[in-house]
Amino acid sequence: MPASDRELRRSFEVLCRPVEFICAAEGKEFLKDHLIANRPDRVVVAACSPREYESTFMQILAEAGINPYYLQMVNIREQVAWVTPDPAQATRKQPPRFVPP
Repeated sequence: MPASDRELRRSFEVLCRPVEFICAAEGKEFLKDHLIANRPDRVVVAACSPREYESTFMQILAEAGINPYYLQMVNIREQVAWVTPDPAQATRKQPPRFVPP
């Protein structure tokens, strides 16, 4: 089997790690250390505002020796919308927790 076929057939491992305050200095340091230790193929961050922190997290990936364009940020702050007939409930800025701690 050609090497390219073997590469396509390899299984992928998914690691989910909840981190409190990942946007704080301690959280960013933890992320960098975790990236260096685990060397993931891709990184998804579901926290913080991409508008404010995407370049910060890209820099952390670069410092960890990972292509910064392998980062995907999930915007769970600014674009969280809940469909409901109650306008007061729809505009409340406190969404329920859907990412486990």
